[in-house]
Amino acid sequence: MKKSLENGDEAELAFQIADRYISIQEVDGGYDYSIMGADYKEIDGGVYDNPDVTIREALTDIIDDLKSAPDHNGAKGSIKEKDELIPIDYDGLMEKVEKANEVVPKNQESSIIADFRAKTNEMFHDISEMNPTEIEETIKCHVQAKIDEYDIDATIIDAVVVGSRCRGLEKDSSDLDVVVELSTNEREDDLFNVFNEDGLHIGEVKVDINPITAQRTGTLETYLLQAEEYLESIRQEREQELTQQIQTQGEMEKEEVEVTLMVSECGEFHNLGEFYENIPTVEEAIAIWKQIPPERMHGIPAIGINVYRPGEESYMDDEVDLLSGNRIDLEILEHIPNITSEPKAMEVIAELVAKLPEMEIDGVMSEDMEAMVWEKRMPDLEPAEQLAVEIDRFSYDYDVYFYRNNNLNMTESVSEISEMIVQGNTEPITDWLSEVISEGALPDEMQRAKVLLEKLAEYKPLAKIEEMEEQNYNMIDNVLNNGAEKAQREENKKEQEQPVEKASLKLRLAEKKAKLLCNDGKNEVKENIKKSQRELL
Repeated sequence: MKKSLENGDEAELAFQIADRYISIQEVDGGYDYSIMGADYKEIDGGVYDNPDVTIREALTDIIDDLKSAPDHNGAKGSIKEKDELIPIDYDGLMEKVEKANEVVPKNQESSIIADFRAKTNEMFHDISEMNPTEIEETIKCHVQAKIDEYDIDATIIDAVVVGSRCRGLEKDSSDLDVVVELSTNEREDDLFNVFNEDGLHIGEVKVDINPITAQRTGTLETYLLQAEEYLESIRQEREQELTQQIQTQGEMEKEEVEVTLMVSECGEFHNLGEFYENIPTVEEAIAIWKQIPPERMHGIPAIGINVYRPGEESYMDDEVDLLSGNRIDLEILEHIPNITSEPKAMEVIAELVAKLPEMEIDGVMSEDMEAMVWEKRMPDLEPAEQLAVEIDRFSYDYDVYFYRNNNLNMTESVSEISEMIVQGNTEPITDWLSEVISEGALPDEMQRAKVLLEKLAEYKPLAKIEEMEEQNYNMIDNVLNNGAEKAQREENKKEQEQPVEKASLKLRLAEKKAKLLCNDGKNEVKENIKKSQRELL
């Protein structure tokens, strides 16, 4: 029988001292004691293994050691030398301790954690195709492996993705932060060193694992509340940065680069012959260039471009001759990124190319520049070419990858489509547009397809020619002429109207492209076929 019971002494006691709670009870071989924090979660404890002293003597020794020993694990808290024990109800304390140390099951996680995770799932940018839940499970496995490796007395309570990435506020160099709550008496900084010693990465992103315990940093609930406040401050800072960037960009736009043109009688040496600079428009530059008498022998006339940036000295301007003789040199722009990076400069160059379609081009136009050139040519194009450009751009927007796989460039595509329209061979185009509509395209795509179908229906050059021919053949010298000539025309028309296998516009253009790659003999046959078709018309 226990000594205290034999003597009728106390068997269990509970006290508060400063910000700590202490319980002690008699057990076989001594006294079991526990030290709890202000949140009633256990911080430290053990067995006082001297059954020959009373429970209060044992408690006195424990308190004296606690006051004098360094605070290695947070058990001491704010206890000072003069602090005294305040008796409290033992059973009441144990109920609070038991409730505080319950581990909340995952399916019953607190609303604070659930709400935090919900925001993260909404704003997080997946890393290496891993979402926040998958990342948290991965980190738990890593932490558990380290616990096993170092034989740490710890239990994982939960892990949550935190930091700038959980709110989509990260920069390219931002780490991935994950907080892990553990039930353990180990120091948080020691756990941090163990969990991060391998430099864990997910994809190219470094992972920082931040271990927390209830007795030191607090629970996940308290931690996430503080984290949310911090993240909100970061969000506001980023908004201010964005506002500042917009303001700065607006100021820069007010002082945008100045792009002018220059015309020289001698492109190689501008000081030989006439030289004009600071020309504001392409039209003026071309007009001056055309006025230079061809009989002058100073050199080859040229048109160049000058890019000036406000705030810089004139010697820092970027300038280069683009047109020389009958050629426009775009290849040289590959070596002048300060010009190609300026949208305003590239627009001026595209306009120069558009206004002089007869010039030969050195180099290859980019996809964007070629589209810009055709856009600037639109007002001067024939109706068939204008419609061909619209169809080409719709084909590009509808399926850019298929377009690139089946067209060498926009110029060739527009030429092919324009030829089909002029020859009246629009059935493949209308079939493809109808197919786009029937397949359930996006609303704006369907609307564009319908508009193009209407334009194709209105544009019937062959029907108008046949109508004019009909008027000419119906009456010759005031005599009806509905004989052999007309019969022959009707027969030819029937042959032309024989049904052909329907193919999409893209497939037809692909077939044409394949023919272009054949040998010269096949190209010659193709030209003869086209010539025959024109003669039939």
